[in-house]
Amino acid sequence: MVDTYCDRRFFTNGTAEVRTYAAVNGTYLSVDDVATLATVKTSTNVDGTFDTTWATTDYQTEPLNRWASGVAFPITRLRAIGDYSFPVSQQAAVQITGTFGFGTAVPTQVTHATIILSLRQLKRYESPTGVQGGGDYGPVYISRKTDPDVAAILDPLRRNVVAVG
Repeated sequence: MVDTYCDRRFFTNGTAEVRTYAAVNGTYLSVDDVATLATVKTSTNVDGTFDTTWATTDYQTEPLNRWASGVAFPITRLRAIGDYSFPVSQQAAVQITGTFGFGTAVPTQVTHATIILSLRQLKRYESPTGVQGGGDYGPVYISRKTDPDVAAILDPLRRNVVAVG
């Protein structure tokens, strides 16, 4: 639920993966969350052969200031700054090798939100119709929407999705 709400994966599988991307701009490339980046390659002829390996001086990882509020944010974008630019094509012409996911350590905020959601789910089992007991103030309804406390905790960690138009 937390991963879905934030539109990111707060774990890694611990091993390097290879993923391909289609660039819509020669300067910037949006990528999935990358915890550690190993290589960037491009296909010169956009033919599925990734024949150009970029040096670390050819690109810059973003966000530039990845540490915020004690959390190390993952790489979400690459900027071409050296000798190359990203091939703009409808085909995937950029290949990234790295460890994908938010990072090697789960942020404390995610742990707290998960505990709140677990307790909330436990209460849902006690109230299958959405009503939690009665009392001096009448029946208490358990909302099925996003918990406002969980939203407040997780909103700073949500991946910002910007429409390209």
